[in-house]
Amino acid sequence: MHLGELLGRASCMRDSDSYYRSILPPELANIRLSPETRLEIIAALCLEVSRNPDEALIKVLSHSEEDLSVRTVASVLVKPPRILTMRELGVGLGFLKACLPRCLQHDSDFIPAEEIAALIQLANESQKTVVEEGKTDQERAIRNHIKLNAEYFIEGLADVGFSTD
Repeated sequence: MHLGELLGRASCMRDSDSYYRSILPPELANIRLSPETRLEIIAALCLEVSRNPDEALIKVLSHSEEDLSVRTVASVLVKPPRILTMRELGVGLGFLKACLPRCLQHDSDFIPAEEIAALIQLANESQKTVVEEGKTDQERAIRNHIKLNAEYFIEGLADVGFSTD
């Protein structure tokens, strides 16, 4: 997660330096990534996520909010290289609900229409997740996370003019 914070710090929409000093360990608090290094790290993470959509890697990418990150996570949710875990699905939907509607508002062709349709179908199916089917409190929390992220994702797409039926 520290890498995610360093990527966030290097972005143009970063928080204050005092915020990063408060959350990063002292040995990382003064590290500054150049814009080029930041983009190289994001590209390497995207490549790895496209092969192995690990929950932690998706979380790191979510700090970047880069177009490549959004496109990669969207692609992985539509055509995963393997069956995704509930956690990976939840984190991916959470990232997309936060970023994809904004990207589509600025560029309606940000990702292919077929991919948007597949994401809407995935989100509609995910809204039907039965929270109570989780065997533990943690599983129920993950299921609730998926369901809520799917609902907010659908709302976000509708807000920017995409039909979600």
